Parts: sequence; structure tokens; C-alpha cells
Amino acid sequence: MKYSTILGGAVAAAAIAMGGAAAAQDQQFIFEPFSSNNSHEGEFSAGKRLSFAHYIVTEQHQGQLAVTSDIDIGTTFHIQLPLQKEPV
Repeated sequence: MKYSTILGGAVAAAAIAMGGAAAAQDQQFIFEPFSSNNSHEGEFSAGKRLSFAHYIVTEQHQGQLAVTSDIDIGTTFHIQLPLQKEPV
């Protein structure tokens, strides 16, 4: 696993690169709650945990969370967080 961070202006950005690739159809739903590509009931899938991470980053911190994946390169999660909270 590799990661990089960037601080610029009002945003902190991080990219976390991991081995392995996610299929294109899985990337589309990776942050959706209750999305699963297996039929094992009672298991706590990574997809459910990623929906929690997406909620925390986007709703609690007004940031962005995205994924890119390529079979030759691997999977990278992109996280952007504002350094200052926007006034409501």
C-alpha cells in the first residue's frame, strides 16, 4: 500500500494505492450501503464499511471520496477534505 498527501489552499487530499483491482461494475456501487456481490448472509462486507467511510467523509466533513481501479495498476482511493469547515 502506498499513499500520498497534498495540502493546497483550503483542501487536504490523499491518495491510497492498493494492489488488486475492482471490476468496473463494482466501482459504480462501492460506496452504496447494502451493496454486495456475494450471497453470504450475516457477513459484514467491505462494501458496507465503505458506505460508512463515504458518509463520514462527505456528510460529516463535507469532503469527497472516490475510487479508481485498473487491472494493470491496482486500486486507488482518493480522499479530499476541506481544511476549514464551511459556515452553514
